[in-house]
Amino acid sequence: MAVRIDETIGEVCHDACYATYEACTDACDSRICEMGCMTSYTDCFRSCPCYDFCPNGCEGCGNSICTCKSPETDNSHYIQCIHEGTHKLDDCFKTCTANSTCHETCLEDMRRESKMCPCMEDCPLGCPCEGAYDCQNYVTVMCQATSQPSAKDFSYAISTNGLLQNRRYYTSPLTTDSALPKGSQFLYKAGFSLLNGQIYVFGGVQDYQKIAIINECNIVETARKLNNAFDVEFGSLLTVPETTDKVVLCQGSSQKCESFNGVESVVIANTRNAHNSACMGLNQGQATIIAGHDSTNGTVETFELSGWQFVAPHPAGNLGEHSCASIPNGIITIGGERDDGIDDTDGNTKHDQVERVEWDGNNVTSTSVINTHDAECFNPIVFETAPDQCQDFCSEDFCYDLGIAD
Repeated sequence: MAVRIDETIGEVCHDACYATYEACTDACDSRICEMGCMTSYTDCFRSCPCYDFCPNGCEGCGNSICTCKSPETDNSHYIQCIHEGTHKLDDCFKTCTANSTCHETCLEDMRRESKMCPCMEDCPLGCPCEGAYDCQNYVTVMCQATSQPSAKDFSYAISTNGLLQNRRYYTSPLTTDSALPKGSQFLYKAGFSLLNGQIYVFGGVQDYQKIAIINECNIVETARKLNNAFDVEFGSLLTVPETTDKVVLCQGSSQKCESFNGVESVVIANTRNAHNSACMGLNQGQATIIAGHDSTNGTVETFELSGWQFVAPHPAGNLGEHSCASIPNGIITIGGERDDGIDDTDGNTKHDQVERVEWDGNNVTSTSVINTHDAECFNPIVFETAPDQCQDFCSEDFCYDLGIAD
């Protein structure tokens, strides 16, 4: 039965590839253009289930159409599209007076727009949907902004265009340090990094040496520990892709560093300078820590086999509380404050805003504020997620189950 279903999906996939090919050639005015259409068509259908690149049907096939076998459970963008449609339908019904024509119009609009959802008539291959549903990427953003639970905490998923945002719910473990106030927040000043597809959480005030993971809708503390104390207010961390990927962590005030490979954490050389509230990026594949408060004129260091080595300093000097973004030919620093008290940012200086920055490979082409918070949060946890991830995990009454003992 599964093979027969995959064959049917493969035929739908091929038909969609051919329809795209016909539209492509219709728009051509040269043989070179037509040849390009044929190449794209060939690559398209060969990637369909039961064709060259997916001979076993959807088993082991990365084609997005395979999530269309059962889109109501397997395709998060389809689920989100229908979810948005039903909300619009509900809002439309609420504006109707007591006449059937209005309700029928609402339903017709819903039917028309649902055809543009992934896996439906106007987007049969799933995302991306050309000319139909906008398959946005989503990120989850979470922060426990203070040591005790407060209204300043947040946990939500947001589309990268900022148009859609919903709360998300995760549980976190019991407080393990008896010296801390009862119920101290697990994520307060903790850092995070993505390693081998897993989100790891490191340190923070609740336990400066803890290592935890985000597993589905649970934040789970592991039995492993860091060698040194770490918090993201003064420390920096980065995943470095190597033969065995690892996370490099440095505490700016103590200058102590270590690396974690998912199994164990190993002490590495100290930085040669302090880097309080700095950030790390990848420069030519090597961990590079940039500036920070009290860093001596914007000191920048790169980790090499011989340890941390000085490279050219940051032009802004002792810049701290900034962010780093690694790009193919270097590192971009965003925002921050200099030790002389001058904000080094071209955008809005409010700390409670979420901005979208578009980069064309050489320059920032646009910036836009897509969300605001009730209070600032220093380096929140941010990771790519499915649009429906953990949206119904617990009640509307709380974001985190802190596990506070009686």
